[in-house]
Amino acid sequence: MKLPLSALDGRQFDVVVVGGGVNGASAAQHLSAAGYDVLVVDKGDFASGASSRSSRVLHCGLRYLAPGNSMWEFVTSPKKLRVACSMARQAMIDRRDFVQSSPERSRRTTFFYPMYHGGTYAPWQVKMAFRLLAWLGPAEVPLGSGQVPPSEFASTPLVKYLREPERLSGVMSFHEYVFDWPERITIDEILDAERMGATARNYTRVTHLAQEQGNSWAVALADANGKGGTAVVRGKIVLNMAGVWIDRVNQSAGAGAKRKIFGTKGANILFRLPPENAGFGLAGLNREKEPMYVRPWRSLHYCGPTETVFEGDPDDVHATDDDIEFLLEEANYALPGMKLTRDKIIYTWAGVRPLTYDPAFPKGKRSRDVHDQGAEGMPNVISVTAGPIMTHRSVGPEMTAMVRQRLAPSRTPQVPSFKGREFPAPGVNAEPLVPGESAVTAADLAVSARGEHVETLVDLLCRRADIGWTSKMGMGVARQAADAVAAILGWDDARVAQEVDAYQRYLDHTHRVRRA
Repeated sequence: MKLPLSALDGRQFDVVVVGGGVNGASAAQHLSAAGYDVLVVDKGDFASGASSRSSRVLHCGLRYLAPGNSMWEFVTSPKKLRVACSMARQAMIDRRDFVQSSPERSRRTTFFYPMYHGGTYAPWQVKMAFRLLAWLGPAEVPLGSGQVPPSEFASTPLVKYLREPERLSGVMSFHEYVFDWPERITIDEILDAERMGATARNYTRVTHLAQEQGNSWAVALADANGKGGTAVVRGKIVLNMAGVWIDRVNQSAGAGAKRKIFGTKGANILFRLPPENAGFGLAGLNREKEPMYVRPWRSLHYCGPTETVFEGDPDDVHATDDDIEFLLEEANYALPGMKLTRDKIIYTWAGVRPLTYDPAFPKGKRSRDVHDQGAEGMPNVISVTAGPIMTHRSVGPEMTAMVRQRLAPSRTPQVPSFKGREFPAPGVNAEPLVPGESAVTAADLAVSARGEHVETLVDLLCRRADIGWTSKMGMGVARQAADAVAAILGWDDARVAQEVDAYQRYLDHTHRVRRA
């Protein structure tokens, strides 16, 4: 049972991490392993923001090598080329590290990159990009790039559905990895941080930051799940990893913090393609010359993402009709042979990328930036912007190195574990709740309810278990799942009904679920 927030009042921590997404979780895990006393809080559930709304891919970094409108952009701006190569190399390193340390949370897929006569990039440019990626990256998890023989275009999954096959100048193939699944990755890291002594609390909002003597910070907290309660804790260092809410957290200090965040919205639509396409994906550009993908998600596929400036409410992000129509048109343009229609969309999702604000980048700066805010009147406050899920494992060591420059650890170092929780739990022979799509059983849900910070049925099915990411998003088993944890969470019949109704409304609004 979660302790009341008041139990934290007056406690002092070495580091307070604000934001419990993948980056905050990585920081909390690595800092705890290094021997720091850590508190990590999130205003919502852990991994409920951009971490659960991403495109769910452990990228190889190919998109970083796209120069824009012309190769001359790299020729005339060597700095831009250096940054692109550095980001691509980091992506390949993180790809290797994650696949090797958490094989149960990654799935290898084969992607195709079609090249057209007169297209944005000539075949030699695309081939050079793949060679450069392979050279920049470590060899342990190879890119596996090659070319599909023209004689096999008509029989290759996805490729055989491409538009204008007579204009194809070639098709590259390469290995990409899909995160399976981002929410669980975050939860596993939070739980491992707790194992090593960290304190973690979801649904806990930072209401105020106040500088104290010695450049430490008083952090005022409020319970955000309607139960009430407040606390003030102290942190010698504050890591602001709140994603799109970073600026709001900084503004709570009343200091002169500059704008850090520029949000762009990424929406995806999910559908079922013919079975022979399972495990295969497509990479390319849409007609606005922005990256677009058709990615495999287990037996399904999703198309996206969009790239639109977002200035709305970050607590209410979903795919609009305009997003859906745009993606549907682009999917049909790329793969006209699929004949996709609106009624074939199973569900959608959308998130806001917390990119770095920079007037020189009209849609935000994508490179991960670390902001030491001492010069802004906020010493020992560090913010991290534009940290995508694919590079999150390197955030933890980077934050640990920065903290170590300011503060010695107060505890004995430990060894972090990157092994994810097994589903079903060892020794459990019960039938999965969604056979064929998820291994999760009612017994697994009970384990989550007892020790994984579950507050709602959405928390349970969408982030502790993967039932919320199956083809029907768990709609048919929502009541069964709620009953399985009711006694543990203290839910009476009325609360169970309320949770099931809230879950259905969440799916309808956030994911635009098709109820066929």
